[in-house]
Amino acid sequence: MSAAAVERAFNMWAERKINWDPPAAQSQAGSAARKVKPIRDLNKATGKNISSSATFSDANWGKATRSYVKSIKALKPATMDDIATKASIYVPGKEHAQQSVTSVDGNDDPRACLLDV
Repeated sequence: MSAAAVERAFNMWAERKINWDPPAAQSQAGSAARKVKPIRDLNKATGKNISSSATFSDANWGKATRSYVKSIKALKPATMDDIATKASIYVPGKEHAQQSVTSVDGNDDPRACLLDV
């Protein structure tokens, strides 16, 4: 999910679909105002501004996430251990939750074709 979330962030940045105020323009360091926020789209049917097109949901990012899962399942256990060890320094606390993920499609999306080196 993290890989798909990073891809989403890069896409939103490239397509100029996010707002971010530089630190000098922020009211307080570390406040909620510091967060990056999606630009709301106009819903032509209702005339209202919505942000659902930018949400990280199954409808928007499920296929990409499942494609990354396909790649992850193809990695060697030693590679996964190495990734987890290196990533653990960024996780606060000592307990890490385990979550199982399953892929439901067998497409050839490029995200599903990452190679173990």
